[in-house]
Amino acid sequence: MTTAPPSDRYKKAPLHTTLDSTDDDVLLPTHSQVPLSKNRFLRSPSKTPFVLTEAHNYNVRWEAHQKITRLIHEGKLHEALAVAERYAEDNVMLQSSTYNFLLGAAVEYHNSECVERAINLFWTMKVAYNKLTYNHIFTWLSHTNQLQEYNYLWIKLKFQLPSMIDARILVNVLSHTRRHALGLSWVQDVLNTAQFNNIALNSAFYAALVTTYNHLQAFDQAAEVLERYESLVEKGEIVEDVPSIWIQAINTFSRVKKGTCVFTA
Repeated sequence: MTTAPPSDRYKKAPLHTTLDSTDDDVLLPTHSQVPLSKNRFLRSPSKTPFVLTEAHNYNVRWEAHQKITRLIHEGKLHEALAVAERYAEDNVMLQSSTYNFLLGAAVEYHNSECVERAINLFWTMKVAYNKLTYNHIFTWLSHTNQLQEYNYLWIKLKFQLPSMIDARILVNVLSHTRRHALGLSWVQDVLNTAQFNNIALNSAFYAALVTTYNHLQAFDQAAEVLERYESLVEKGEIVEDVPSIWIQAINTFSRVKKGTCVFTA
């Protein structure tokens, strides 16, 4: 039996895998020898309680958040990170929302240095990752084509941290599925995860699901989802807040009936 070259084994990690103690031995692609389980993007710092002093009060944290927000809106991401780093040097923990805002901005700017600095703040201040943090990390891994790392983190959340999965994370995975042409098995995995964990689904999720089915040319499945979605809206179980889903509906039903339609995503 012919064995694929080592580099080929990292092009597509298995979708359905469980995590156990052997995961410490799983390595990143050949550009790095850091075990996946040791990668700080893929695991959260242990949360350490801080003794509250005057320096940690609400006003200080809020003022810092306002200053950092203003700098980011002015396009001064490096300066915003420097402000947070100066607080860290003084052992002042800011709000988790501030660190998430910095990380999200770094990901949006597609700046690897700033992403590393933002992640480092979480670890320096022992701030545990929350759902928004993981969503930013998923986005970064997907946009930078770190497919094995993305898959590892997705598996980790499913089997170890299911409470960290919400509709926003599921939308992220569907977007990742489209971006990297991962196929219908990933879509089914998302649906199974949502059902197993009883995750509340919103309009954004259904819009992403229909878009993904259209992208994968699974038009019948897209039509079924749209019919179910319309029923949920009529019953008041979902508040319609993503008009783009009806653009996808036009695409879907025109393809189902005519068999042809140019996809627009």
